[in-house]
Amino acid sequence: MATTSTFTFGYLAHRYLADLVPVFVVLAAPGVWIIARQAATWRRWIRRTVVVAMALLFALGFWNQLGLAISTRAFSILPSESGARSFAEFQYLIDESLFGGAAPAVIYSEDGQLPLGAARGTIVIVGDCDALYRTDGYGWGPLERRIGGPYAYRLTGTIGMNDQTILSNSEWKVRASRSDDGLVFRWEYGNGMIEESKPIKIDYVGPTTIDIVFDPLPLGVGRVVVNETSVIGAPVKNSPESVVNPEWTSSGGSSDSFCRKLQARQ
Repeated sequence: MATTSTFTFGYLAHRYLADLVPVFVVLAAPGVWIIARQAATWRRWIRRTVVVAMALLFALGFWNQLGLAISTRAFSILPSESGARSFAEFQYLIDESLFGGAAPAVIYSEDGQLPLGAARGTIVIVGDCDALYRTDGYGWGPLERRIGGPYAYRLTGTIGMNDQTILSNSEWKVRASRSDDGLVFRWEYGNGMIEESKPIKIDYVGPTTIDIVFDPLPLGVGRVVVNETSVIGAPVKNSPESVVNPEWTSSGGSSDSFCRKLQARQ
């Protein structure tokens, strides 16, 4: 009865199939007992053939389930940007080693937007490797952004007790201050809208390095990232007019990126 609700879903997903395992185990138990009794009368070569076939099927099923689990964890279940990037790069490394040629399922976006209706597993290169995204069929997830490009800033500076602006343009501001509870970031945008982070504990008082990243439309979100964790976000987009606080230093990105490797295969 507990699995009845699974059949009410209008689509299939791998994670829901596990709900049916207890039912199949109970129903299969009598069959295993019957086959085990019959197997005692089989010839030896038949028994060995069946055992080998069962072992191969088990190994194939285990390998298949392991692959699905790793892929789901990398791209769907609370994925980290670095984890998704590493796994996608590993997949394309295997593809290049076995097949070579142009990288499959890679498209370009010249207008700075993520296309709609792309097939699952498609990777899109935004601009001149300004950003790299992959779709799982439900939405786009970032794999990497070029630091110093229009979608990512890596900034280092000192956050004191007084509120200060870190990055801004005519439509929004990213501000930060330090309190006894930790660092607090604020994103001011629109007509007086403010998003404020929870206090972030930092063990040192010296310069702090943060990333401020942006996702192209249709996502259209800006986020502050501290220690690879998004701490605040707002529905904004970047523009060439954005200005970095002169007291903060901006870092550039590495040229040896996953995106460049994909470009080299096209």
